[in-house]
Amino acid sequence: MHIFNILIKYLKFNILLKYRFKNNNKLNEKIIKKRFCDKDIFYKIEKSRYTLLKSKININLKGYGNGSFYYRNDDNIMLSKVVKHSSITPKYGRFLYNIVRNYNPSTIIELGTSTGISTQYLAFACIYGSVISVEGEKILANIANETIKKNGLKNVEIINKTFKEALPELMSSSNYPLLIFIDGDHNYEATKNYFRIIENMAKDKILIIIDDIYYNKGIEKAWEEIILSDSVIMYRIFFKMGIILINHKNLS
Repeated sequence: MHIFNILIKYLKFNILLKYRFKNNNKLNEKIIKKRFCDKDIFYKIEKSRYTLLKSKININLKGYGNGSFYYRNDDNIMLSKVVKHSSITPKYGRFLYNIVRNYNPSTIIELGTSTGISTQYLAFACIYGSVISVEGEKILANIANETIKKNGLKNVEIINKTFKEALPELMSSSNYPLLIFIDGDHNYEATKNYFRIIENMAKDKILIIIDDIYYNKGIEKAWEEIILSDSVIMYRIFFKMGIILINHKNLS
């Protein structure tokens, strides 16, 4: 039933989108014009996922963000469970990889490192730029750092701060073209707040990817309001991911 509801919402938004934006094909051209199949890179990333899934250690999460349907923040969470339920899937990881390769940003800001699987897909694709990933949970930031170093990535910086603390600092110092991937704090207030910060501090066009836009009613409502913002010049929905292109010149 959940998948059926997502499909209905996906069709609704993409039909309405055609009436609001006649030039959305330009966004498609920017982000999915070419598909890359870098099997050696994908193998490296998925090998690191497999290693984490085999882990027997337990970790203590402090409870930043909106939590998970699959586990509570307590002293007995198995790392493998966090990896299984909180990491990006191979399908969406490759999708992210292709977007980055096509868009070719100078800087990627990721809000929500978790164990670093999505971070690797972003970083391997960001050939001429850098990835700054923010993770509130110190233990997850440390695990992601170790995993990323093992795969030889040198264009990644992981910051152990809350999104609210880190985002304004990163917005003021990032190079453009800029891509922002929001994958955490899946609730109405937080999502709207992060978008407002990005919108208010934008110096040029920014591509924003929001994951899990149907995670709950709060983030779904936030998404519905965000796409009506004056700064949004194009948007697309790819099932659970929403993609927005904003332009600071549209702001009053």
